[in-house]
Amino acid sequence: MRKAAIILSIFALYISSYGQEANTIPQGAIMTFTNTEIDLGEIFEKDNNFIIVTFEFTNTGTEDLVIQAVKSPCCPTQWERKPITPNEKGTIKVSYWIKDRVGKFRKSTTIYSNSIKADNFNEFGSRIVVFFKGIVIGNEDKNK
Repeated sequence: MRKAAIILSIFALYISSYGQEANTIPQGAIMTFTNTEIDLGEIFEKDNNFIIVTFEFTNTGTEDLVIQAVKSPCCPTQWERKPITPNEKGTIKVSYWIKDRVGKFRKSTTIYSNSIKADNFNEFGSRIVVFFKGIVIGNEDKNK
């Protein structure tokens, strides 16, 4: 009889701990990007005055994701200013003027939101930083 009580106690402990693990799923908005660094490769100055880089993300959380601000020291940004519901996709567009900027570049954009987590991103609280880079080829180099 004592063995049965011990086995029953262990089983009850297992069941109660299993239920607690289920409650540890993070509750809130989670901004998950398809890619946090986009490599544009070579861009010919003659063919483009500016480029538009699109960062795609999904709200993989359980609550609406609200983007409060998108800041880029070099570039105008654009995003929908409405809550992104769970499992909904969204985009952030960044414009970069390349005329007369021959050579390599790497630019950052910082997103401020109510995201509670960032997987494999640079995150400082609710701040996520994404990057784009490339090489602008000057007009004279294109003909070579």
